[in-house]
Amino acid sequence: MNKLVQIALKKPYTFVVLAILIVVFGVMTVIHAPPTSSPNIQMPVSSVVWLYDGLMPQETEGVSRVFSSKC
Repeated sequence: MNKLVQIALKKPYTFVVLAILIVVFGVMTVIHAPPTSSPNIQMPVSSVVWLYDGLMPQETEGVSRVFSSKC
């Protein structure tokens, strides 16, 4: 590791060019990656329904609630 630091201090432009090349090729890889490498994932959805038979609409208007959670 000490040898790598000595080379970097003697030839800083080499390491700057290397870092720029890594960034450029990384961005190109992300842009040109096929869509199958990051597929669309559908989140599962579940619903629970209660039936309140015989109640008037005024009695049931405060009963319904929506719960949402993202994992």
